[in-house]
Parts: sequence; C-alpha cells; structure tokens
Amino acid sequence: MALAKLVKCMTNMNAIGKAAMLYAGDYNGCIPRDSGWRSPPEPDWLFFGACYSPYVGGPEVPYEHNNDGPYLVEIFKHLEVYQCPGITDKTYTLTYITNGFNFVKPTQWGVPLSESRLENLTCSASEVVLIGECNPDNPYIESGRIGFLSSPDFGAYDFPGNYTSLSANAHLRWYCCPFDENGDVNTTIDNRLILPGDMRHDGKTTLAFFDGHGESRALTFDELPPQIFYPKPSED
Repeated sequence: MALAKLVKCMTNMNAIGKAAMLYAGDYNGCIPRDSGWRSPPEPDWLFFGACYSPYVGGPEVPYEHNNDGPYLVEIFKHLEVYQCPGITDKTYTLTYITNGFNFVKPTQWGVPLSESRLENLTCSASEVVLIGECNPDNPYIESGRIGFLSSPDFGAYDFPGNYTSLSANAHLRWYCCPFDENGDVNTTIDNRLILPGDMRHDGKTTLAFFDGHGESRALTFDELPPQIFYPKPSED
C-alpha cells in the first residue's frame, strides 16, 4: 500500500513538472512561483496551482480568480493530480508547493513572475527542486484547507528562502526546506515542506525539478541539502 501511494505521488509530480514546462513554453519561459498573497491578483504575482490547472486536466482559471481560495478549492478537489494519496485529510485539495527562491536576487524574499524565467537559473535545471510535498501541520499550509476560518488561502503555498549576501560564503537567512545548512531539522514557522519523520511514504518524498523530471528521495540531509532548493550565490 505504501509503495502504491509513493508511485501515485510520483506520477502526480511528473505531471505537475510537465505542466510547468508546458506553461513556460506558452509564456516566454516564465514559471509562476509566488502569488505574493495578492488578492485580487497582480500580473507579476500569480499562483502556480491556478496557472497549471488546464495543463493537468482542469479548467482554465479566469485571471480574476487566480488567487481566489474558495473558487480554487472547488476546482482542485476534483484534480487528483494535486493531491498526494498519503495525506488522507481531504480538506487539503493541494498538497504540493513550489520553490519561491529568487535566483536573480538571492538576498530577497519572494520572486515576481518577471524574475522567474528558466533562463534566470544559476545552475542546471535538473539539479534544482521546483515542486515539493507540503508539511500539512504548518499553520501557513493549513490556511489552504477547505473550511479554514472564513475561507481557504493559498498565499503561502511556496517555499522561499534567501541568503545573507551575494558572496559565495553567504549563509541562509530564511528558509522553508527540511534542513538547515548544519543538517538540523527545520523547526521554524516557515517549515512548509515535508519534514523528516513524516511517514506518508515510509521516510521518502517526491520532488519535481526545474527541467520537469521527478524523483523520489529519502528524507535525509544527505539527499535533501538546502542547496538543491536554494543554490548558493556566486560573485562570478
């Protein structure tokens, strides 16, 4: 049963990774990665879940509803590709989140669409994670659940990070990935990605990379170092 769920989740990841590549092909290489909590939406801050909908079997979401939580959950709850089978709480209609690291300005928190083109990557697209599995216990992620307070909100369904400087010796200032640079588990309020100890896949997780391919990896520091989410800046 656990293996079957992992395989289905991996299928989802591959489909979402492909959707991202198709979207980028249609929109000048742009990949939406940070909605910026904008509601109503703004052209430079679009929500990936809404943008990819027509590429994963859903309807095209009107621009005015791009970050409209109550509207979107009615679509997402019918898109199995957005739901990891290892999360049994079906009030979560989207269980995947996207990388919000700004490759153009790595000291900045957040990435507008104009700075989120494939050409902005500072290393191989096959080496940087685009989509990861969420930590459903994170309070920001919980905000996307059906029935959350007055209405669901997907404004935090990304995992941004930033560095202290542009130097190659810079350190992470803020991060949402499972481990810090010393290998310690992320216990901050921003631990939005799946954490070690999560057993939905018996200690593994699924990932989609910026070239669209998917992988399954163990929830360990060796396999999920911060650099696969946030490549270190270089002065070159």
